Amino acid sequence: MMGSDLFMNKKIKNLLSTLLLTIFISSIGNYATGVQASAIDNISTISTIAKNTPKYLLGNTSEDWNAVSIINNRPLYDFNNKLIAYSVDLKNKINDEKAYVIVSVNEEDEPIIEFAIGHFSPYDKVDENSQTCIYDGVLSYYSKQIQASTTKYYDINKNYELGDLAAQDLISSSKNKRYTSLNPIKSKETRNKLMSTNNINNADVSNTKAIINNLATASTSKILSVPRYQWYKGCAPTSAAMVIKYNYSSSYVSTVSSTTLIAKLATNMYTNSAGSTYTTNLPSGVIATMVAYGVSSHCYNDTSGSGKAGNTFAEYCSEINSNKSLEVSLFGNTTPTTAYPSGFGDHSVAGIGYSTYNGSYEIVNDTSVSDGAIYCNYNSSSFGTPWYTYFH
Repeated sequence: MMGSDLFMNKKIKNLLSTLLLTIFISSIGNYATGVQASAIDNISTISTIAKNTPKYLLGNTSEDWNAVSIINNRPLYDFNNKLIAYSVDLKNKINDEKAYVIVSVNEEDEPIIEFAIGHFSPYDKVDENSQTCIYDGVLSYYSKQIQASTTKYYDINKNYELGDLAAQDLISSSKNKRYTSLNPIKSKETRNKLMSTNNINNADVSNTKAIINNLATASTSKILSVPRYQWYKGCAPTSAAMVIKYNYSSSYVSTVSSTTLIAKLATNMYTNSAGSTYTTNLPSGVIATMVAYGVSSHCYNDTSGSGKAGNTFAEYCSEINSNKSLEVSLFGNTTPTTAYPSGFGDHSVAGIGYSTYNGSYEIVNDTSVSDGAIYCNYNSSSFGTPWYTYFH
């Protein structure tokens, strides 16, 4: 699909949305296997899932979200112009509180990829008349603008234009993305529940019992009061500063300004001028920084290396239950290049909590003060490949 066609489709959708026109979505291919994956066939299904999400994830604490308005419903494409999700901005009719949900169009993937309360999605900043919204996995937001014969890509989080090499890396790695969860049958069941308002009030939480038992806790959610800092020098040092400020709040480092701490971490982690950091440099960078402030710390990456097999959801929750924040590095794009051996599109965030109410969600602080706590679906294909860094 050419860029001009994308813009024309969007204009048509906006004109007819008030008439509740059903928009059909073509099937999305599973690029890794060549098998065609089932896709949602109409926009009303997306809207229903999005409106039911707050109550479905928050349970009895979400009574105020019984009445919800949809403010925005934006299609999200990958770097190869395939429709993969919708970003839906919500508003609470009772108290006007904002929220957003990113809903996968693939029936075999987890329906809710991301969820947050308190603000609209990052795509709210994008001019839909001139730009296409691109989603490259959890917390990875981009846009594309075509002017004449020139195509430009922008990183929404960092608010800057991607270079040609970076854009080509993302386009290349996007071709190999899978859009199915590890358990497609369960994902379809979840989608069916979200499409029925009656099922939301009496949601089945049996899927989370095994996880809860393994964690030896009756609680289905926990959030730590970790500070939020705006991106500065790089996502890895910015996220590390959030974790340090919480985990070492009783030490001298609590008096150091966030920007000073981030700058020191960036230097010791060998973060480059573009803000990229090798995950292997995180522990030594944190330890060196803490020593400079007279604090002894034990920081280390999960010895299993990257991947969900070693960096499990239960391990993440166990750390939060110990009242310890941790850094989560997500590798959404793993195509190696000379400049980026682990892939270009990687991102680090501060893990601040979890929720096992109707799913497995890691709650994180992204590197934007306006983002708030974001629920990221660990079981979704869009979660990426995690690697935990512990601060003890």
